[in-house]
Amino acid sequence: MIALRIAAVALGTIALGAGTAAAAPSDRYLAPPSACAGQERADLPAARQAAVMTCLVNWARTRAGLPRLPASRALVRAAVHKNAMMLRCGEFSHDACGRSFDGVIREAGFPGRRVGENIAWGNGPYASPRATMASWLDSAGHRANILRAGWRVQGVAVRTGVTFQGYPGASVWTSQFGA
Repeated sequence: MIALRIAAVALGTIALGAGTAAAAPSDRYLAPPSACAGQERADLPAARQAAVMTCLVNWARTRAGLPRLPASRALVRAAVHKNAMMLRCGEFSHDACGRSFDGVIREAGFPGRRVGENIAWGNGPYASPRATMASWLDSAGHRANILRAGWRVQGVAVRTGVTFQGYPGASVWTSQFGA
C-alpha cells in the first residue's frame, strides 16, 4: 500500500493562490538533488530530513527572489507537537484532535499574528523530503504558503517510519510559517 496526502492552510493577511508565484510550474522551484543533499532519502534520521526540507523551502524561496526563512524554535516545537497529535488521533487535519493549527502554534509560544501550515504524509516513494516538497509545489495553495513574501520564520518537523491511517513506513510532515 502506497499513499500520499497533502493539505495547506494560512491565517492573517493571506490570499492563497494569489500572485504570479502561485501560477508557476513546480519544477521551477524544486531544488536539484545536489542543492539539498539527501532529499530523495526517506531513511535518514528525522532531524536530518527536517533540515533537508528547510533547505528545500529556502531554495524555492531564493529561486523566487524571496528571503530565506530561519528556523523559529516555537514553530519547530509546534510542528513536532502537530505531528504527534495527528499520529495520536489518526487524523490528517489542520485541526487534528479538535485543536486548531493556529492554537497549537500559539501554545508553542509563537507571538506572530500571521501563520500558515502545510502538512503531508506519504509512504514508499512519497515519504522523502523531495517527494513531499514536489507535492506541495504542485499545489497552488501549498506553493503560495511556501512562497509567501510576508513570512519571516519557519518550523519543520517529520515523524518517520510510522504506521499512519493503516499505511506502514509513513512519514508525517508539518511545515509552519510565521510573521
